[in-house]
Parts: sequence; structure tokens; C-alpha cells
Amino acid sequence: MKTIAVFSNKGGVGKTSLVYHLAWMYARLDYNVLVADLDPQANLTTMFLSDDELERLWEDSKTVDASLRPLLAGTGDVTTPHVVAPTSGIGLVAGDMALSGAEDELSSEWPACLDGKERAFRVLSAIWRTLQMAAKETASDFLLLDVGPNLGALNRAALVAADHAVRLDRPVKAYGRWMTRIPDAYRVHVLDDDATETVAAVDDCNCLATLKHFRSLMPLAQEARKPMFALKPADGAIGGHTRAVLGCYQDFKGLARAIARRCAVPEPGPG
Repeated sequence: MKTIAVFSNKGGVGKTSLVYHLAWMYARLDYNVLVADLDPQANLTTMFLSDDELERLWEDSKTVDASLRPLLAGTGDVTTPHVVAPTSGIGLVAGDMALSGAEDELSSEWPACLDGKERAFRVLSAIWRTLQMAAKETASDFLLLDVGPNLGALNRAALVAADHAVRLDRPVKAYGRWMTRIPDAYRVHVLDDDATETVAAVDDCNCLATLKHFRSLMPLAQEARKPMFALKPADGAIGGHTRAVLGCYQDFKGLARAIARRCAVPEPGPG
């Protein structure tokens, strides 16, 4: 089982939408995927569940915060989180605004790790241990983490729980000249290779995919409460939208398979 965190220190770049669509695509490719909403805003959870469903989870304390609360409150240890099944192949650990209360406790325990304090390690590994229990219970192939748009202690603990992390930033034209430097900078400073020649992002073997701007498909998908590549004419995907939906499906299918290969997860069957 591989754990992948998608994060950005800037909001509004499509991070949550990417996690949502990858989850649906992996389910279509016959993977079992567990999704954890670790953003206190719980936007990913609202994409999967109706307001009534989410309200019931909050009222019944069936969120990720409820699983961490005994440890953070000093009354016990983490518990196995409640997993919702929005559809076959997808499990969801729901987000909760109360999770923001963990920030101070996590922040104070980071330096305590340097002193070898046992509680510090238990607290900082709490997210990892909680989600591992849920993944084992659901026999998940993938665990996708959606985190908030910041670099605080909560996100650091979430990234510690991940095998892989993808930092997502959507470029705009004003930053185009900076984006052209990314492939070479990645090779030099991350891979420790010599960048003897400039490589464009589209030709870079380290670039998993370049997703298009899907324009009006996203509002339609939000209204229909389904991924963009699952839109039907009844959802308003008619005319030129039909071709865009097919293109969207191929884009996310290619990205999902590229991530699976990089994570050494067995290739799925034809989807």
C-alpha cells in the first residue's frame, strides 16, 4: 500500500480536485483507494458527501479528528477512524474543522522529538498510525492525502505519513519564465544530476502529466457531484463538452497510471 500526499502552500490551485479525480480514476481502474481529508476546511469531504451526510458524521464524531482526539487530549491513544464508502472502491476518512485544534499540540511536540520523548513520537506519528489502521481494515492499494494550503505542523505530520508527496502549483503566464526553470532545477537540486542542457517540461521524463484547464467541466461536475470524466449529456455535457469529457478521462487515466508506476504498484487491468 502506497501513501501519496498532495499539497501546496497556496490555495485555489486545484489540489483537492486532483485528489478527488484520482480517487475516482483509481476506483475505475479496479484499485481500492482510501482518501483522507486532512484539511480542516474539509472541502474534499464535501465533494464526496452531501451536507446532510457530512453533518451526521460531525454530530456522531466519525471524522479523522475523533480518531486523534484521545491521544491529543491525553486520555488514550489513536483509534481506527470511521471510513465512509462514497462508491465501490473508494473509502473516505472525513475531514473536520476541529482538526485545526491539533496544530498547537503537533507544533509543540516537534522539538520534543530531539529530546527523545516518547509522547512526542507518538503524537507526530498519530496521523500515520491512524490512517494505516484504516488502510489495513479496507485492504487499500492507495492512500491519498489531501492537506491544507500551508506548511504548518499539521501538514508536516501528514507529509511524514506519506511515501510520496506532490507539491502542486498551477502556473499563470506571469510566472511562465520561472516554470521553464523547474525541470533543470529539479534535476540539479533534487536528483543531484548535472543539467547540461535545458529540458522543457513537456519533454521532461520526471513530469508525470500536464493537465489541461477543463474550463466549464468543473462547474458541471460540482453540480452533478461526480468527476468531470464521468459527466453525461443529462449533466449538461453536450456538444463540445462531450469531447472534452473524453479527453479529461484519458488525461486522468494516464496520470493515475504514471503515478502507480512511479510508486511501484502493480499495473491495473484495462480501464
